[in-house]
Amino acid sequence: IKNPKKIRNPGAFDFRRYLLLKNISGLLYSDSYEKTGSKIRNPFKYIAFKLKARILSLHERALPHPYSDILIGLVFGDDGVTLSEDIQNNFRRTGLMHLLVVSGSQVSLLSGMVFLFLRKLGLKPGIQYLFLCLVNITFYFLTGGGASIFRASVMNLLAAGTKTWHYKISPLIIILIALTIMLLIDPYILLDIGAQLSFLATLSLIYGVDIVKKCLPATWPNFLNMAISMSLAPFLFTTPLLWGVFKEVSLISLFTNLLLIDVIELLVVVGFFATLGGLFFYPILWLADAILKWVIIAMLNIVNYCASFSFSVMSVSIHWSFVVYLYTLLLFSFWCLEKERKALLKNGLYASASLLCLIFIFIQLKEKPLLITYLDVGQGDACVIETPKGKTIIIDSGGRKINYKTREIKSNEGTRTVLPYLNSKGLSFVDFLILTHNDMDHAGGAFSILEKKEIGSLVTNGRRSLYLDNLNNWQDRFSHKVSPLTDVTRLNIEEDMYLDFFHPNSSRITYSENESSIVCRLYYRGHSFLFTGDLEEDGELWLLRHYGSELNSTVLKLGHHGSKTSTNKGFLKQVNPSFVIVSAGQYNRFGHPAPVVVKRVSDLGVALYRTDRQGAIQIQTFGDELIVKTMLEDSF
Repeated sequence: IKNPKKIRNPGAFDFRRYLLLKNISGLLYSDSYEKTGSKIRNPFKYIAFKLKARILSLHERALPHPYSDILIGLVFGDDGVTLSEDIQNNFRRTGLMHLLVVSGSQVSLLSGMVFLFLRKLGLKPGIQYLFLCLVNITFYFLTGGGASIFRASVMNLLAAGTKTWHYKISPLIIILIALTIMLLIDPYILLDIGAQLSFLATLSLIYGVDIVKKCLPATWPNFLNMAISMSLAPFLFTTPLLWGVFKEVSLISLFTNLLLIDVIELLVVVGFFATLGGLFFYPILWLADAILKWVIIAMLNIVNYCASFSFSVMSVSIHWSFVVYLYTLLLFSFWCLEKERKALLKNGLYASASLLCLIFIFIQLKEKPLLITYLDVGQGDACVIETPKGKTIIIDSGGRKINYKTREIKSNEGTRTVLPYLNSKGLSFVDFLILTHNDMDHAGGAFSILEKKEIGSLVTNGRRSLYLDNLNNWQDRFSHKVSPLTDVTRLNIEEDMYLDFFHPNSSRITYSENESSIVCRLYYRGHSFLFTGDLEEDGELWLLRHYGSELNSTVLKLGHHGSKTSTNKGFLKQVNPSFVIVSAGQYNRFGHPAPVVVKRVSDLGVALYRTDRQGAIQIQTFGDELIVKTMLEDSF
């Protein structure tokens, strides 16, 4: 039995917390096992799994990938389907990701159709309700389950029961009963973001739509006001929570939901009935899918186009106290609108705006530290520098592994580690992206960063890449300034801070990619941080001859992940660091950092920090002392 691994980078997916929310506290591994038999424990789950497999095979025959997976995801949930990272990111950026996961709306739609059908058959109320229960239970397992589906199923069964036996009950009471049932089954449901969003969206539709509709011009057509209200109310109720959790807001989601909500409902209704008919007569499903394919293509084109706008997503980190403030303001505003107390609402908004301005001024005047985070990107390099004045510098972007036969991306640290960190800090603009050289473990994640974040300047070593596209051509594609380095230069970042580039140099000709690495040093109020990429011993000796004491730095990131081909003894003594950082992969096959290099550092009595053992490493300073924290030991 092993404990789930701790999170190794800030902003990364917390697998341990995810398992705890699923009531899983440990992982069990076995050396061997023997199958002695099998039995069906849950007939509903067994039927649902068999049915889902049949549905997947039918739609995959009728529709090519990814259209089949999108349709199945919309109608029956994303359990068992595979969608590319690009499609998921575009749906997320446009605020439509919830559509690819079955939510309460699909359950309500299904329950409503089944309920009406059973009433038309004239069955006894008890029989109708029993059938409805069986359908909801099967559909729950068919979709893969989840808090939002369970909430919708319980609420629909409660509502159907009151209607069947002619009881009158408030929607709020139904919501509270459903919440009580869910808490009795699993108290951890309170911490589930899906459950929280599900209840907020439900409350918005029950109580928020009418209030929003009252605020819209009465001269507008009723269908337009209703459509706007149905999109705006859930947006207002769920955005603060989404902002607090994911540190970003989809600014275009209101428009995309308004534009595509009817299209989605069409796909769900037609897709459901086509699937139902196709289970008995395949040509029905084939014909429906042939028509729906063009609807899905049109929807995808709209989503991709809307996601391409740089302003589609705003990344801003906010404190949880601000989330509470937003919900308090929202409840106050809706209460005033419902009671028609416009004067009170006006004065309250003035007061809240004044308070926000004072808080904003206080935050801006408060001195901020220099923050340098050496991310744990496995056997690669990535470092994010956040300056006191709010500038962001990234030195290397982590690696990317590709299956060169299929061209499939197996892992991408730019997407998995660097972008989540930037999003967690609300960093949407990167002033400088510096790629020390073009090896995949340093520059492989650059694609993701360039595509998702606005970049001020891309700084390269000027060489053509062996693995990537020619980086100099990215200037036309992304409209970024590309600055290939050929000589010593200094970048003034802000007051008391500058970045010196020592290498590459036009006076030194080399054909090695590692030996062409950018070497730069960040200086801030008496402290300096030296970055050497994968520069090897020959390059270090060249730096010693040409710069000598200028190389002296407070913090040194060891070259080439602590390989024995770098960190010459004389070079290390000349730099004379107080702290040494190694960016190396856990259990890497190269044995980095090399024991001989570790000994050299130890002999000098220098503190050594390693990403393979301590996860991400963060250094903070206001210009006086340096504070070093590690992710696995300090959980910064």
